[in-house]
Amino acid sequence: MSLRDAASRGVRWTTCATITVSITQIGGLVVLGRLLSPTDFGLIAMIAVISGIAEMFSQMGVGDAIIQHPRTLGPVQLSTLFWINCALGMAAYVVVFLALPVITTVYREPMLDRLIPIAAISFVISPMGLQISALLRKSLRFELLAFIEVGKAIVSTGTAIVGASIGWGVWALVAGQLSGTICATAALLFIGATEKWLPSFNWKLGEVRSILSFGGYFFASNLVNYINSRIDQILIGSLLGAQELGYYSMAFNFVVQPAAKINTVLTQVAFPILARVRDEKTQLKRWYLKMLNILATVNAPALIGLAAVSPLIVSVFLGEQWSPIVPVLQILAVFTVIRSAGNAGGTLVYATGNARLALFWNIGLLTAIPFAVFVGARTGGLLGVSVALTVIQTGLVLLWYPVAVQRLVGRCFWPYINSFFAPTIMAAVMGVAVWQTGSLLKTWPQAIALPALISVGVAGYVGAYYLIFRAQFKEYASLLLNRAFRPI
Repeated sequence: MSLRDAASRGVRWTTCATITVSITQIGGLVVLGRLLSPTDFGLIAMIAVISGIAEMFSQMGVGDAIIQHPRTLGPVQLSTLFWINCALGMAAYVVVFLALPVITTVYREPMLDRLIPIAAISFVISPMGLQISALLRKSLRFELLAFIEVGKAIVSTGTAIVGASIGWGVWALVAGQLSGTICATAALLFIGATEKWLPSFNWKLGEVRSILSFGGYFFASNLVNYINSRIDQILIGSLLGAQELGYYSMAFNFVVQPAAKINTVLTQVAFPILARVRDEKTQLKRWYLKMLNILATVNAPALIGLAAVSPLIVSVFLGEQWSPIVPVLQILAVFTVIRSAGNAGGTLVYATGNARLALFWNIGLLTAIPFAVFVGARTGGLLGVSVALTVIQTGLVLLWYPVAVQRLVGRCFWPYINSFFAPTIMAAVMGVAVWQTGSLLKTWPQAIALPALISVGVAGYVGAYYLIFRAQFKEYASLLLNRAFRPI
């Protein structure tokens, strides 16, 4: 199978999985939003921040190091990496358990003492499947990963809904996350046994020093980046309390999380492909710009359209108790559109083996972003944080070009800007049209007005894109249909 065919197949499978997972999770949020309180969502958001850091530590970038490595690793190397990941998972659990007094003091939520030790069991379980997932990605077998992701989402969401409906409260969310992790890891171990990828007890640390070196930089970079991306929730939880964090978390889950799933469609497929062509600068530039353009083409209309109809969405699906999240959701939608360009940049840097560059970049952000978020939280609450993030992210997209893009793929400033901003501007025009149309439908029942506005937005954007970017429209259709695909 050629690289183009593999890319097309990977995009189709990952797209199907992402759409299914996103629908499942959004549907779950709608149901859970009516069964649980904003405070419950605030507590689980606090746990999620800690869990994200601990899980990154347990993985230590080993999975991506396996994918990025130019050669196929031997059994001894794979076994060594497997047991290192398991040991790191256990260490992460112990560290979090010992840090409970500090965590509860920072958040001023005593209930975290009971919630975190149970939620943290996933730190021990998930590393067992990490290596198998990496090997599947390296071999571009995205269909198996798609089935696993869908199964995990269904089990996790279903467990949470059942638990919430019988009165478990916040424990329903903990049970949902833990059950999904167990399900996915069991499926990966089954595949590993079938493919004979399970480890032996023969391991040698000296065999994996170079891999751990890349993984160490990858982990450090991702850790700093994760803190930058979650500092808003850390500060909101600490400064404004669980209820405000619950509001922010719901808006975040409605906007940022689905967009992250969409970005995964391309970045998971693009990472091993960019790694293969990293020494061919012309091809590398073409694939990178194409990835950037596809992300904007999909994200911008979805998110800006969401912002335009967000009052109706919140009212119809979540109810009046969640009405304070509407302006936050709208601003976060704009922020997430801009942020998607950063996802493409991160994929380029890691695929070319420049994890150190990403680390230094994220260390630089570690001072600017927390300061801006702190000022935003103190001066404007949730809205202030959202505005601060949007302003900073806009500057970062422009600064990223001289820092990384030009260095790795050569001069391409206007193609870089055009790849991202052209579909974004078109989506903004569509958003204004939807908003104006909504003002004409105020007397309609909300359940009828909402799908009507969505239809107007989809038809308007797709039609305009076809007329203005006809060649790209046909190209992306060919990609999904597994026909000839040529990056421009």
